[in-house]
Amino acid sequence: MKIRTLYKLVALALTVITLNIPTAKAITYAEFPGDRPFEIQVPTNYDSTTPLPLVIGISGYDQSSRVFNKIWGFPKFIDDKDFLYVSPDGLKDKWGKQFWNGAGCCDSGKKKTDDDAYFLHIVTLVKQQYAVDPQRIYLIGHSNGGFMVNELACRHSTLFAAVVNLAGGNYSNLNLCKPTSPINYLEVWGSKDETYSGNHAFGKKIASAKDLMNFWVKKNGCSTNPVLDPAKYSYDLDVSDSNEIKKTFPNCKNNVATQNWELEGSKHLPTPSMQFTSDLLDFLLSHAKANY
Repeated sequence: MKIRTLYKLVALALTVITLNIPTAKAITYAEFPGDRPFEIQVPTNYDSTTPLPLVIGISGYDQSSRVFNKIWGFPKFIDDKDFLYVSPDGLKDKWGKQFWNGAGCCDSGKKKTDDDAYFLHIVTLVKQQYAVDPQRIYLIGHSNGGFMVNELACRHSTLFAAVVNLAGGNYSNLNLCKPTSPINYLEVWGSKDETYSGNHAFGKKIASAKDLMNFWVKKNGCSTNPVLDPAKYSYDLDVSDSNEIKKTFPNCKNNVATQNWELEGSKHLPTPSMQFTSDLLDFLLSHAKANY
């Protein structure tokens, strides 16, 4: 039996309520002004004197953080890999669907939500309450969450050490993406995803997976000739054979990692194996922020 602590951050006041819950991990909930709660999960052996990596998982369109975590299983690795994990929820559009307003998608209801500031606020508040390693702050998001990952990487590359974009687009005009420093970047895309070769997000054209990868290769100053990983893994449980092709683009500025994992035969939302989830986290956690 562990302890769950409910923090309500309102104005300058902080109210703490302690509850007993049947869980294997210590879980902390935080509610922010404007009714934008997020959940942070902490390793069982958390020690406030030891800074830990912070991973933020960002769900897709019309998907709650709870569903996102059930699909991808990131919280299952919190103890083994020793990191703090945050999984926020987007606001709802006029159709009642959760969304993120990132890199041109997916604010179809034109609510003009400043999700960029919201994520920076999350990082600030977590750092105030927990021991966070400032050189190891990470993002991972799928689809609309991938758009949000790209916006944050484009606008705040000095804050985040590494990001994973799972089948998410970027600005229609890629010239709007202006990272000020190289950032460890992994793009993952299924070859049977309708957006793999270029598609649209609520009527707005988005670049193909290849075009987006080429953009980050250029921004990170890497060689355009990728090195292929000969190893094979079964990442998508909906595909019978080992189906990933890992490409690493070498010789990037400041030795940042720039990779593309193509999932042969996978659709927009794969059914990830735990090996897949573990390897995604390992990519993030193995890359600290470079010194510029």
